[in-house]
Amino acid sequence: LETCDEACTVLEALESHKCLQHLSLSLSRPVNKSLAVALSTVLTKSPELQTLCLGNANWRDDSALSTFASTGLEKAEKLETLDLTKCKISDSGLELLVDSLGKSKGNLGTLILSSNRFTCSSLESLTKLVGSSTLAIEQLHLCGMTLFEEARPEDVESFFGSLDSNENLRSLNLSSCGIDKTVLPLVLSSMVRNKTLDKVDLSNNAFGRDLSQDGRDYFAQFLPDIKNLSSLKINPCRLFDKQEEEVAAGLSTVDLSKEQKVQERPTYNPDDLLTALGKNMSLTAFVTGDLSKKAMRDQGVMRNEKYVSRMNDILRRNFVALELDRMSPEAPIALWPGFLAQQLSASNREKTNSRGHSVAFQVLQRQIAGVLSENTGR
Repeated sequence: LETCDEACTVLEALESHKCLQHLSLSLSRPVNKSLAVALSTVLTKSPELQTLCLGNANWRDDSALSTFASTGLEKAEKLETLDLTKCKISDSGLELLVDSLGKSKGNLGTLILSSNRFTCSSLESLTKLVGSSTLAIEQLHLCGMTLFEEARPEDVESFFGSLDSNENLRSLNLSSCGIDKTVLPLVLSSMVRNKTLDKVDLSNNAFGRDLSQDGRDYFAQFLPDIKNLSSLKINPCRLFDKQEEEVAAGLSTVDLSKEQKVQERPTYNPDDLLTALGKNMSLTAFVTGDLSKKAMRDQGVMRNEKYVSRMNDILRRNFVALELDRMSPEAPIALWPGFLAQQLSASNREKTNSRGHSVAFQVLQRQIAGVLSENTGR
């Protein structure tokens, strides 16, 4: 929409639609107070509204944002997803939002605040948001801002410390947020202490562009103790350089689809990485994009086919152990051959390979055989 008046007209027409569940509004002009009131009215008069996307709306006027937050968000009882991507919200605007969300009677599960104008001054508000006992946010997106650049150490510690007591957050996106090697240990240690986080995105941060020996040491120190993460993104990062074999240990998924090209170093032995991976019992997928010969040659990622094959042995072993552990308590043993056939099928192998995953069928067969022999008496 071009003007706030046009948007108000549309929103007024929507007030009578009691079954409205999803509303997405894009506006080329700054949001004024009249539009903020109209949005609030729709929120309060749409009892089934679950998703509100206001991406690219210009909320630089704190007074308009305050009106929307206090008269709309605080009373939106059914709202589950709020997307405020690229809304030009300032540090002071975030403070208003957090205060209103804390008073909300709703059940907001996904909050997307990426690519706004937050600086390190917003860390105090974000700490309050993450540490809130009244909010149950499960997905929080904060990518594309300078949150940790020039931040005071105590503010950084407080933010990641607030994750310790958070029992709801499942997914946290901090990509492109200015995380350097001084912040990295605080990030990793918070992942160790938090028991609910499942996915964390740290891609395109400063620590990955020049992974120093200190950075490698931090990964080696903390990753083995991270037990709950299933996905960690740290690309681009020079994981396959010398002494970086510890990086993959302890995780279920590592995304390297945008891995930087790695220069060959004659002193680096990939067997060291495989040894570390072999001790890990939770890693089930190492996402590298395309595992074709051409891609490995062009991308410079895992050039050695033997290396890839041995790594896949480990991944499939962990995958099968996890799946069988999930199904054995309640699934009859008669169902297991079907599971085995599905995993061994040519179509499944082709599909997993195309997605950057691969499997080792020999390891799968040995794992299944071992479990079956242990349960023959059932």
